[in-house]
Amino acid sequence: MSVATRALKIAVIAVLGTAMLMTAISLNYIHSTVTHQTETALQSTRLAVKQTVGHNPNWSEMIPQYPLLRFTAVDTETNATLIDENFNNASSGLTLWVEDHLLPDAQRISVHGYEISIRLNNQQLVENTLNLLFPILLTVLIAGSIGAFGIFTLISRNIKRNVSLTCNAIDDLSALNKSAQLPSLASPEFTPINTPLSAAIERLIEPLMDAQAHVETLKRHAYSDGLTGLGNKAKFKEDMLEKLQSSSTTNYGLLVIIRATSLKVINDQSGYGAGDDYVKQIANLVNNAAAHFQRQTQYRLNSSDIAVVLDFIAKKEHEKFASTLESQLNDLNRKLDVEEVANVGITDFQSGDGIGDLLSRCDNALSISSSRRGNNWHFSDSPIDSQQHGKQQWRALIADIIENARVTLYGQPQLSLNESATVYTELQARFFDANNEQVSTASLIAQAQSSDLIIQLDKVIVENALALARDTAPYVDRYAINLSNSSVLDAHFCIWLERQLLRDAAVTRRLVFEVSEHGITTDITAGRRIIDLIHRVGARFTIEHFGTSIMSLKYFRELNPDYVKLDASHTFEIEADKKLQYFIRTLVDITHQMGVRVIAEAVETVEQKQLYERLNVDVVQGYFVGKPEPIVSPQHNEQTSYE
Repeated sequence: MSVATRALKIAVIAVLGTAMLMTAISLNYIHSTVTHQTETALQSTRLAVKQTVGHNPNWSEMIPQYPLLRFTAVDTETNATLIDENFNNASSGLTLWVEDHLLPDAQRISVHGYEISIRLNNQQLVENTLNLLFPILLTVLIAGSIGAFGIFTLISRNIKRNVSLTCNAIDDLSALNKSAQLPSLASPEFTPINTPLSAAIERLIEPLMDAQAHVETLKRHAYSDGLTGLGNKAKFKEDMLEKLQSSSTTNYGLLVIIRATSLKVINDQSGYGAGDDYVKQIANLVNNAAAHFQRQTQYRLNSSDIAVVLDFIAKKEHEKFASTLESQLNDLNRKLDVEEVANVGITDFQSGDGIGDLLSRCDNALSISSSRRGNNWHFSDSPIDSQQHGKQQWRALIADIIENARVTLYGQPQLSLNESATVYTELQARFFDANNEQVSTASLIAQAQSSDLIIQLDKVIVENALALARDTAPYVDRYAINLSNSSVLDAHFCIWLERQLLRDAAVTRRLVFEVSEHGITTDITAGRRIIDLIHRVGARFTIEHFGTSIMSLKYFRELNPDYVKLDASHTFEIEADKKLQYFIRTLVDITHQMGVRVIAEAVETVEQKQLYERLNVDVVQGYFVGKPEPIVSPQHNEQTSYE
């Protein structure tokens, strides 16, 4: 039973109780008065009879003294009725009912041989009392009804408010709103649900809310770039698909991709920390340029690409943003010791476009802008023409570099951590155009790969490395040459390489060939073929980017390399990750048992070097040891000095 119902019932009972009490008091008053008057009449009659000793009483004289309904006198000796008078009763309705049912019947007395019975007429008394009682009862009923209604209204309003608050709180809880709080459940209406609801919150809602908070945290991490704080490629795709596939709104705007073309060069020359700073500077620069547009979102698509989506910006507005961006890129270029900071590709989009086509247009624009000198931008709204034009420019540039061997080899040294370990100098290629301007290595390699020119480019690098090894003998002991995955898997390249290496055994014995773990395990048969070839001619072999997957150990014994070079990511994480340290030590022990030396790259601090030394790593490479520098043959130095 609800509080409102209970309160209403109590109020009604109180009103009725008060009315009944007043009625009982009134009836008791009538009854007492009638009894008293009847007793008085009987005593008066008794006295009158006693005064008539010696003669018969005059009964008729006694009757008018009181208002009577009935007067009877009976001689007890003869049992003769001496008088029996019934008087007319004018009472009706409630008065008559009270007289008949609630007032005493005729009263009797015996005196001097007579039995006298008297019943008074109480009509006037009852009517007067009832006339007084009715207004009082009516007042009580009205006041009680008003009070009960007020109490009921007040309690109902409070209950409705609590119910509304509870419903809202439950709605918030059903939506897993962490800030949702239930109102006080102390009211009796809520007592039956207090315990089960509290238990449900504790056992179901709170864990779900915690789980959702955890999911949201994971989602933020999954959709966020750790270095810049921008959305990542997954977030970009999700947002763009929503814009392009929206049926309720016609979306349009510009997509701008800024490619940090010097990232690899900075990583190689100054280390990964400097590369991260370089990317963050570009991200800040892009943010400043985009801040002039009201609706814009920024993303980091990969290590070198930052995207800006400008919503509801017309195609013709692209020059405004591009000019602002180019100016800021040139300012940054003057502060950094690099050939160029970034290239920019721009295209427009609208609802219904495919995200693949959109990215293709932007990539084509990037291809064209990167084929020019400096921090250039290009707008593309025709994917076919742009693609052909961009690829043609890149293909012509790469063909010119291959034909004229416009390659300069830089070398990065290594440091042995134990006396038995041998070291080598890793060669890194730099490319130049016909004007002797350096071309972005990362962009050129990517374009050579897509243009099927990467194998020819590898041949030029190998030829230059062989010439360098001949010219620097015996001043430098060993050189390492990186081979692309495409070359490793190509049988014709392997035949060509074997012929080149067989020409000069002394030079070949001073060479080490580096191939990525992914490339060598993509086709294990081809991987064994290139390793067997290299060992057969007397050169050595290194698997780089080692230790990133289970494949590292699966094919390790079959491949039988001379060195393994740990992936650079291990160096960044190893100081803080005890499990990784244990993994590296286990990996080192296994490789040593098979006579294979372990190299750690990207070592930039003395703490990293000392940690690798404790883990029994053989060789370290990185900016702690030395940055890549151009290699000049001693003969060239002597000639320069003589001149």
